[in-house]
Amino acid sequence: MNKELNVFLEAQLKAAADLVLEVDQVSPMWALVDAKKRVTLIVSPWHSDEEKEAAIKAIRFKMEIDGTVMYAAISEAWMAKVPLDDPDKLMKIRPSERNDREEVIIVTVNDHLDTVVGMLAIERGEDGKITGTKRLPLEDGQSFGGRMTELLR
Repeated sequence: MNKELNVFLEAQLKAAADLVLEVDQVSPMWALVDAKKRVTLIVSPWHSDEEKEAAIKAIRFKMEIDGTVMYAAISEAWMAKVPLDDPDKLMKIRPSERNDREEVIIVTVNDHLDTVVGMLAIERGEDGKITGTKRLPLEDGQSFGGRMTELLR
């Protein structure tokens, strides 16, 4: 795997962990790297699928104009683990609506060929305030893909 992607991933995970402690949330954001190693940071919050699609189109356009060679997509998400052998539970209840949900930050770093992913669990105290983050291991064979990981492909 590309060492440069892994170094950039670790830097973005640290930045996201620091940011969530400082401002109590992480809006969807992007770090675009051009061929001269200049980084452009863009925050692109959305409130609907339409806004998300518009943001992704705008980011892709910005990447083309700037000649982006590598980028990170950073966002908060809800995660829930469900046994694979219990298909009735698999998608009946969205992770955001489950009592056993986990609040996470997902960072994907991508170039023209590869994607690397890191995930942080957001830890909260009894008062609900964020107290820190914890790196989550990714399981063997776990893959990530989709609109946000393929903008340079």
